[in-house]
Amino acid sequence: QEIIGIQDVCEMLHIGKNSVYKLLSTGRLRGIRIGANWRISRQAVEDFVLYEQTQPQEYDGGRSHKWRRKTV
Repeated sequence: QEIIGIQDVCEMLHIGKNSVYKLLSTGRLRGIRIGANWRISRQAVEDFVLYEQTQPQEYDGGRSHKWRRKTV
């Protein structure tokens, strides 16, 4: 099981560091914090992507110009 860092996740998901930290802190992306550093398995990133692709999406009316996950 390959372990990757924050920068690797940023490159895989095409998002910034703050977004990765938010995903980790909210539990949407699984990882382990060791001291000040996060370690994430490549499988956890792949699981996150698959989960996000299967969730229903709704448009927020253009407020953020993004699609967000629909809460049922």
